[in-house]
Amino acid sequence: MIVVDSNLAGISEQTSLQEIQQLAEKLEEIPALYEKCLERWLSIYGGIRGFISEFDLEDWTIVEASNDEEFGVALVECFETIKIPAELENYFDFESYGRDCRLNSKDFFSTNNYYVFR
Repeated sequence: MIVVDSNLAGISEQTSLQEIQQLAEKLEEIPALYEKCLERWLSIYGGIRGFISEFDLEDWTIVEASNDEEFGVALVECFETIKIPAELENYFDFESYGRDCRLNSKDFFSTNNYYVFR
């Protein structure tokens, strides 16, 4: 089998049918709403072979957020990354906190609606 044209990064003319089948099996583990993350994951894992052998969705945290403030709120309220005393909640800068966490996260990337990191 020869792949002549592919829109997916990592699939080229040299990609074997076996690798494509293994990739398809791995993709079945990923919910359709995270498909926009696939190209970045392939890049992080160094291509199809690395993705097939190393990727595990459980290693990743996916937060529905479109900006740093929403990301900061999700980290504090959903993941309880820090405890903010009730009397200080109105003064807490969620945007700065979200930005700092984004910048310090390993393998962070974002799509239109998701912040993804491990």
